[in-house]
Amino acid sequence: MKLNIRYSAQARAATGLDREEIALDEPISVHDLIVRLARQHGTAFRLLALDTHGCPHPALLVVLGDEQVRSGDHRLLKAGD
Repeated sequence: MKLNIRYSAQARAATGLDREEIALDEPISVHDLIVRLARQHGTAFRLLALDTHGCPHPALLVVLGDEQVRSGDHRLLKAGD
């Protein structure tokens, strides 16, 4: 399964990326994807994306298609999201 991630504003600066495509063997939730990306992209992005408990920061803006979703959302993402 492939997911297309686009970064903007502070997330773009923290990761150094405009976008990336990641391949996964199994479905992943919005929550778990953010935690995974935070671990992958180092301190600057981790401080932006995660709260002090290691959970996705509630102020993080996440857009799935045309819909804004909560960063802690546990819905599973589909290929191409």
